[in-house]
Amino acid sequence: MNLNSGELIQALRQQDHLYTLTEMAGDSLHTRVIGVITSVLHSKGDGIEAVSAP
Repeated sequence: MNLNSGELIQALRQQDHLYTLTEMAGDSLHTRVIGVITSVLHSKGDGIEAVSAP
């Protein structure tokens, strides 16, 4: 995941910060939804003040 990408950050916001992870073991796949990201900021889109705020 490249969080330097403004496009990826916008996509995460649109899907409530959820993404999927697919693991392959042998010839089986296991996919699950990951929900550990609660917010994302981007210095160009949100402003450096938002990113550097405590």
